[in-house]
Amino acid sequence: MRLISLVLSLLAATALHAAPVVRCHSILVNPSTGPVAEFDISSDTAWSGTLTLTPPDGWTLAPASHEIALQAGESKRIPYHIVKARETPENAYPFTVALSGLPPQTQILRAASAPYYKPKIDGRLDEWKDAIPIRFGDPGEQTTLRTYWNQTALCFAIEVEEKALVPSDKKTADGRFDAVQLYIAPKGATAKRHEFLIEPVSKSKAVCKRLASPDGADHKDGTLEKGAAVAIRNSGGVTTYEIAIPLALLQGLRVDTGSEYRLGLLVHDPDGSGLRDLGTAMNLPRAARVSLVTPPSCWTLWKGGCWDNTFFDGGTEFGFCTSIH
Repeated sequence: MRLISLVLSLLAATALHAAPVVRCHSILVNPSTGPVAEFDISSDTAWSGTLTLTPPDGWTLAPASHEIALQAGESKRIPYHIVKARETPENAYPFTVALSGLPPQTQILRAASAPYYKPKIDGRLDEWKDAIPIRFGDPGEQTTLRTYWNQTALCFAIEVEEKALVPSDKKTADGRFDAVQLYIAPKGATAKRHEFLIEPVSKSKAVCKRLASPDGADHKDGTLEKGAAVAIRNSGGVTTYEIAIPLALLQGLRVDTGSEYRLGLLVHDPDGSGLRDLGTAMNLPRAARVSLVTPPSCWTLWKGGCWDNTFFDGGTEFGFCTSIH
């Protein structure tokens, strides 16, 4: 009994001193334009202290330090201003997050915004030089995401490093094939989302299928979206997907300069890395991860996907801007 009491006391003491969870949000326009950014902080127990953000060299934040008091179970979203910044082609900016009395941690922030442009959907990315790349994954198995928007469509260019392209007409022995899965939702949305599957039906052709819509209609087996333009190209160990989803298919999404939306991306690579998740690059907390044991509310588990790994449920904040300049 004494041992049990001692363990319970230690667990209680640990809970009392549990560190708050901090997540720095994506930067919704290019950093040098001086955007307002945000971070979330939450705690299971009451906590008060100072949070200090230290950006990369050459950056200035206002304010850089914040006095915060949290009740047990409370969470807060706190804005700060990026007064000065230096952009890099890698679009990866290390921020040190320090809570008073606790060891500092580093989070990588990324600019997550779609500039205005109307590319030709042909599988070639010559027109994507003014988009903002987000790269994630290990060398040789990296994925690069770029986004554009215009008055008629939301556009994506997705480059997938992989051993080989496995289209749906050449499935693996267990019925899997390469694909890209997109979650698109208005700001603040949860399960109500637009969800699409970009399926290579051969090594030179891909189609767009709807998996979910905000009205809850059943698209479990995928409904072909003939209005979406899709091109695919495989060369030199990289599969390139280029996609234009008409705004008419994205009801409820406000597409305009300065507005915000939610975006998620899963890449299915059955003969390589398995499931790749954009959420791994967006500072999402472990508590947002789900598996087949805890079914996701914001992803459709379609037949033929790589569902062996855990993944993040839902999307992260993205924005619309006029230009990277």
